[in-house]
Amino acid sequence: MDLAENLAPCTYNQGGTCFIFDQLNDINGLLRQVKLELRETSPGTLSLTQAPHLRLGHGMMSGQNAGAWHLLDAVLQQHLCVISICIDERKEPTGIPIDIIIRKVPSLVMLRLRAMVAGYQGLISLAGALTSGHRLQNLRLEAMFLNADCVSLLCSYFSTTAMLETLSLAHTHIDPSVADNLFNALEKNSTIRTLLLSTCLCYLGDYMGHGTQLAACLVGNKSLRTLILDRCCFDCVPGLQVIMDTLRCARQLLQLLTVDLSKSSTVECRNFFEAVRRNNTLRKVTVVGLRNEDAPVGTKQNQRCAEAFQRVCNTPGLLAYVMETASIGEFQAAFAIRAALSKNGEEDKSF
Repeated sequence: MDLAENLAPCTYNQGGTCFIFDQLNDINGLLRQVKLELRETSPGTLSLTQAPHLRLGHGMMSGQNAGAWHLLDAVLQQHLCVISICIDERKEPTGIPIDIIIRKVPSLVMLRLRAMVAGYQGLISLAGALTSGHRLQNLRLEAMFLNADCVSLLCSYFSTTAMLETLSLAHTHIDPSVADNLFNALEKNSTIRTLLLSTCLCYLGDYMGHGTQLAACLVGNKSLRTLILDRCCFDCVPGLQVIMDTLRCARQLLQLLTVDLSKSSTVECRNFFEAVRRNNTLRKVTVVGLRNEDAPVGTKQNQRCAEAFQRVCNTPGLLAYVMETASIGEFQAAFAIRAALSKNGEEDKSF
């Protein structure tokens, strides 16, 4: 039986469970030939993702399974119950044709593509299709190279979307010629609440001049609540200054912040702690890569840093301050945090 020609009708909008769930085992049996599967992520909805721990022989490689791609295209086009696509090509290359994903964009709620090899024109087509994604709330284009034409289309999308709440460009390289345009579009966006720029390489090689537009974006965008900058190119001195200036801005309403201090000096760490202390909206701060000599654990060498850190812990409203470091300072800092929060009557749930 040709599954693609005999799919159950979509009843997602009629209440109850869609009829496709009765065919899910047969559908996944064929999709696993291309290392993919449909998985229920919430009652009544499905996500297209990679089949875990699947190793295929040479005779089952994705390029030799036109039937599987035909079935997948039919399922995605006909069934609104498939609301998300999450594919990480670093784990296991699937070779999924980008056109299949593009045709599904209008009905997606979440799209996450990591290390996707789509080609120059494929990325442009994908970015252009986003304007039709009227339900899209979570967009993650990670570990990819976004060319200038692609970024220009993304800028148009960010300026018009009324639904997008989460954007991740983690580990993504952006053409430097249009990086400022991207941040300018993000500054004007009023819907994105979570922004991830971990290892964002858009300004790599331009450390001394990269901060202006980023600063304007972070200060001007009043909808941002979560900013994750760990292990990104902003760990240089000018970049860290941009982050601290943002924290000092009265108009910024950030509540969660992750930042990498692995390349920052003790003085810079201390200044960062002070900027956090003076911020009135942050509820949780995560510091990644803090070196042992910079960990504020009360030693004579970093007494000033320790004092600044303790003032951060005693900041009213700051529920958690998490330090991630590979040294013994991690444990000492953790106990200091818990003691300070306990003293303030706060319950710390991060440990």
